[in-house]
Amino acid sequence: MKKYSEDRSLTTNILWCLFALVGLVVVPSLIFFVLMYFFTTRDGFILSLYELFANFIFIGALILIYFKDLKREFKIFKKNPSLFLKRGFKLYFVGLMAMVFFNLVISQVIGDVSSNENQVREMLFSSPALTMISLVIVAPLSEELIFRKSLMPIFKNKWF
Repeated sequence: MKKYSEDRSLTTNILWCLFALVGLVVVPSLIFFVLMYFFTTRDGFILSLYELFANFIFIGALILIYFKDLKREFKIFKKNPSLFLKRGFKLYFVGLMAMVFFNLVISQVIGDVSSNENQVREMLFSSPALTMISLVIVAPLSEELIFRKSLMPIFKNKWF
């Protein structure tokens, strides 16, 4: 790509966003099923490894798509990292407190653990190392790349 995300046309940004959102589900799933076809197994660890591998391929594709943007933003970060880190930690703490509060409220209203939470817990017990890599590296990277680089250029609002 020759342009930065914010310089691209609205149509181009919408197409990249659709690619990223569809790719988040389709690309890792296709890679996962191809691997399953050639290397059939029922071992939970191997299945988690296949899924992790597929997700890293998708994240690599997103990094290639947005490489120019990421390179420019890293140069800005290197000039004054303490400014970004200080603000980031403040916002992280506020977000963490809000998440704890709303999770408590939701658990009191619903009274049961969601099916999503149950799946994460099962994955954590079946293959803890791979699940932690997925939760700590794969999920945040794919989320930030999709929302900051794919969705935010569509909506030119700084608060979005």
